[in-house]
Amino acid sequence: MLPPSTSIYSNLVSTRLPLAMLFAGLALLAISVISLSIVAGSIGFVGLVAAHLVRHYTGPRHSVLIPAAIIAGGALLCTADVLSRTVAAPRQLPVGTLTAMIGVPLFLYLLRNRYKIGRAQA
Repeated sequence: MLPPSTSIYSNLVSTRLPLAMLFAGLALLAISVISLSIVAGSIGFVGLVAAHLVRHYTGPRHSVLIPAAIIAGGALLCTADVLSRTVAAPRQLPVGTLTAMIGVPLFLYLLRNRYKIGRAQA
């Protein structure tokens, strides 16, 4: 057995990441996610909506969920693109506006059904 001064855990407290560095890392992560969301726009929102919608119908099995979410996201984006080109025929609406118009009510519906008055349903 090793003496207490040479044990593996002797310097554990002194090697912990300071709280300020942790917050700085989280702030950097948040800034990078925000900047990527700005670049991708609301089209990236389709990934959230499609995955949650598909999970609602297929269940939590990832072997079914991931391919179905990919197909549903592509179908939702193609539908939004076709609608954005045909709703105002001579002009085009931005696809991001249409995906937000489709996705936000759907996402709010899914959130409302998932959480009822502060209690999470299983």
